[in-house]
Amino acid sequence: MKIMKEKRSHGNHLFPFAFYNLIAEKDMEACYLHWHEEVEWIYVYIGKISLFIDGKEKIITQGQLAIIEPFLLHYIVAKEDCHYFSCVFKKELLKFEIEDVNTYQHIIPYINNELVIKSPITIDDDNIEEMFLRIVTIYNHETITHQLEIRIYLLIIFKYFIDHQLLITNDYSKHNLEAIEIVLKYIEEHYDEKITSQMLAKLLNYNHQYFSRFFKDNTGYTPIEYINKYRIDMACEELLDEKKSILDISIACGFDSCSYFIKKFKALKNISPSKYRKLLLANYQKKPSRYDK
Repeated sequence: MKIMKEKRSHGNHLFPFAFYNLIAEKDMEACYLHWHEEVEWIYVYIGKISLFIDGKEKIITQGQLAIIEPFLLHYIVAKEDCHYFSCVFKKELLKFEIEDVNTYQHIIPYINNELVIKSPITIDDDNIEEMFLRIVTIYNHETITHQLEIRIYLLIIFKYFIDHQLLITNDYSKHNLEAIEIVLKYIEEHYDEKITSQMLAKLLNYNHQYFSRFFKDNTGYTPIEYINKYRIDMACEELLDEKKSILDISIACGFDSCSYFIKKFKALKNISPSKYRKLLLANYQKKPSRYDK
């Protein structure tokens, strides 16, 4: 169950928290399809994003907060130029050593994933936005008490969830994620070979029609759409090698037809493979991506 797990660490074992201050242009894929063990709280400061999560698309607009619970496959696309904040952390940061009523009734069930937060949330309290803005400031200017301050701000936000009765029973099962991981791993290892949705259905012993719906519900793509997307992503890397022809790359990435490869490439990248190569080589710099897994 690791193929789509995000490899980037969020904080460390002493303080498992990371904050991301992100700006994305319209139609940009702000983050790839992945999952992580931590919870993620996203606040849209400016603009609008499309969050695909748990088989559904959610539009999150300025002033709204979205929650991504642990183990849920998700990705984000900017619907317009936007600026948003993301807190990724272990839920245990919310816990008190000495338990009170709220810890027992709300925090511990939330940590154990028995309760989740209803999302998206339209925030009607300017104080919540202020909490995120304060985290921006102290996260970039560490002090001796900045970790304590961040925990306090997270608890103030969590108190808002309790006060507005936004905690609900969790009905998600990890079984779906495990099944999808099996399929995605197969695609990653065999993308250069012939793959059909019927073959993928057999991996899980699912009926073909049921499998197609199951895959779409959990990833946002049909099996063929995802296979093509993965192959095109691999082709983008191959295009860095000027010695390889477009035809050779299309075959190496599992396409039977070069013309079909070019058609799908244009559909996904809004540019032809040859023009993409020229643009890529002209601007390529060897530096890690901020979304590198």
